[in-house]
Amino acid sequence: MGTFKAIGQVKGWARRRAAALYALSPGYLEPLRGKVVILTYHRVVSKKELDGEYIQPGMYVTAETFAMQMQFIKQYFSVISFAELLRLWSEQQWDDLCGNCQVVLAGTDCMAVSSHRLP
Repeated sequence: MGTFKAIGQVKGWARRRAAALYALSPGYLEPLRGKVVILTYHRVVSKKELDGEYIQPGMYVTAETFAMQMQFIKQYFSVISFAELLRLWSEQQWDDLCGNCQVVLAGTDCMAVSSHRLP
């Protein structure tokens, strides 16, 4: 294993541990109540694609990571499309949804995002 790959694995482990500890704090999602969070993904790639070509760090997530993120989002948030968000704002119906945080998914690599969405 190369040095950069080893460092990347250690950093990934550290980020996962930090996120797990943060998630244990009471009310950690409360600051998001009544807000919109827009998530964007440049690329969602498989491990095979990642091994086959160089992709700049920070410009992709693996399909496994994307699936974990979507599972978390589905569990804790309401998910709406960007088009739905615009419709609600234009029709001034946003107040109906303000009790929960809304997560909007948008991506520059829509084919990859849509092919890895959870049911």
